[in-house]
This record gives sequence, structure tokens and C-alpha cells, in this order.
Amino acid sequence: SYIQSMAKQNRYERELITLFTDFKEKYPSSHYTEYIAPEIEKIIDFYTKIETSTTTEIKFIENHQKKNSLDECLAPFKGQMTYVNIWSTSCGYCKEEFNYLDELKEFLNENEITSLYISMDSDVFDERWKNMITYYELDGYHIRANNLLKENLRETIGTFGIPRYLIIDKGGEIINDNAPRPSNLEKLKEIF
Repeated sequence: SYIQSMAKQNRYERELITLFTDFKEKYPSSHYTEYIAPEIEKIIDFYTKIETSTTTEIKFIENHQKKNSLDECLAPFKGQMTYVNIWSTSCGYCKEEFNYLDELKEFLNENEITSLYISMDSDVFDERWKNMITYYELDGYHIRANNLLKENLRETIGTFGIPRYLIIDKGGEIINDNAPRPSNLEKLKEIF
């Protein structure tokens, strides 16, 4: 039960592979194996993909740990329209939206709109954050928010849940602080 419930959270914890292997050795006739195996296969696929990825469109903002405000995060993108995705590696809804990235990437590229991902993950999840960026092929720029940036985001756009999307104009101003999700691309196109 533990292995299956943890695997279903899609946090891709490598130790679950080991636990499942041990489980199969200890209980070779268990009928639970058939239910757990598909979830473990997803984890194996995750690590296979990140270890063989050649994606070059992923860029980490230099000194992202020292960005304490949304304005500081957006400064490098002045003169560009920017679509900001605020997310976390533990957010199931955030990861569901990644299923719509192909169409979103095409639209953003055609319209020269920059993608900026701001992760709400804490420092202890740094490796998981980087791995998920590679796995989901999150082309664009990336920042993992420190506590001051998290506080500034709440001051700037109010209390919010994730995923949350922002549209920033070429002057660095927020023109929509609750923009449509990638799954609602038609509505997003109307705003841009």
C-alpha cells in the first residue's frame, strides 16, 4: 500500500524502485505486484529519460537563489512578453498541465513569448526540481523561489494556489495575474 500510494504521487522517488524490488523478492506470489508495477515503471522511465535527455532549451537563471522579488526575476525579460508558470514538484495539478506543453510551446515560439517557471519547492528538493524540469522538457527559464521571493509573490498577486500563471508585458508589468492554464490555450491566445 505504501509503495503504491507514494508512487502514485508522481514525485518519482528512486527509493521506491528498491522497495518494490525487495517486495517482489519477499512476496513473489503477491497479487499486489500487478497493481504496483505500472507505477514503478513510470519511475524507471522517469530516470531513464532524465539520464538520456539532450534538451538544450532549459535555462536556469543565474543566482536564482538571490532573486527576492518578482521584479528581479522579470528584469532580464524586459522588452519581451513573458508567460510565468508558478508551480511545485509536489503539485499534481501542475504536472497535469504539462500534458499540454507541446501546443503551448508552439504558440509561445510563434509569438516570441518567453516562458519563465518559478518553482515553489524548498531547497531540499533542488535535485527533484531539476530532474522534473528535464523529464517534462520544460523549455524556458527557471527559478526556484527562496522565502523572500515567495513572500513577494504573495504581496504582489495576493494569496494564491498553484499552478498559477501570469502574463507580463514588454515593460515588465503584470497584465494578468491569473492567466489561463496551458490546458485552456484558446482562452490564453485571446489574452496575448
